[in-house]
Amino acid sequence: MKTSTFLFLMFFGFCVSTVKAQTFEKGNLLLTADIALNSGTNLIGHVEYGLTNQIGVGGGIYYFSYLGFNDTNIFGRFSYHLNDLIKVDKFDFMGSAELHFGDGTGIAILPGARYYFNEKIAAHAEFTIGASN
Repeated sequence: MKTSTFLFLMFFGFCVSTVKAQTFEKGNLLLTADIALNSGTNLIGHVEYGLTNQIGVGGGIYYFSYLGFNDTNIFGRFSYHLNDLIKVDKFDFMGSAELHFGDGTGIAILPGARYYFNEKIAAHAEFTIGASN
């Protein structure tokens, strides 16, 4: 079994949502497209639904390509939004966990934040720490 550990910074992401306000709330549906900053090409798309004002669940697809190696996997995602603890206008701070399935399985932990330009558009950054088998 091959094990690899990866650290990478989510460099750029846009979020289009059905958010009613500039914070995460119950009933929100977030659609996100990301480009990750590390070696190779990393493209990520995911969706998240607000079960409560703090808890979101969803999933997505991840594509990685580097020097002829290509990998695509799907993942489930659980997020805890810290808006009740950290109150900064137009920001959504969160911690997320993902379970990845592809050539192997993996778990990723993602602390991050989202900045809302308006009620429908936001940018976000996440620092991803994970391992895969």
